[in-house]
Amino acid sequence: MTTNTNKKGFTLIELMIVVAIIGILAAIAVPQFMQYRSRSYMTAARTDARNAHTVVHAWLTNNPGGNPPAEAIIGPAAGVNYSGIRASDGSTISIAGGGSVTVTHARVNGSYSIDVTTSTIIDTLTP
Repeated sequence: MTTNTNKKGFTLIELMIVVAIIGILAAIAVPQFMQYRSRSYMTAARTDARNAHTVVHAWLTNNPGGNPPAEAIIGPAAGVNYSGIRASDGSTISIAGGGSVTVTHARVNGSYSIDVTTSTIIDTLTP
């Protein structure tokens, strides 16, 4: 009877090294991914605010002397009074009666506001 001494496979040490390398890579990649997501949510809120500002400004141009109607648009819905405005998923666009546009996002802190008459921007968005 002959025994086969030609065994193939990985040793326990080799497998542990591979698992350690994967763990190190994951520890580096996950925080970077979370920062990337936070920045994209803040960019979505800023973009929604600028788009809403443009639509409200167009409303003021078409209705000189008028007071823009107030409205709250919760993403991903479109506006009722301002059909050209569509909020991103997670964003809430608030348009005040004087034409001030404020956007908040559910996944970031703070808000992004633009005054339509003076174009003053107040940005307090933080991850």
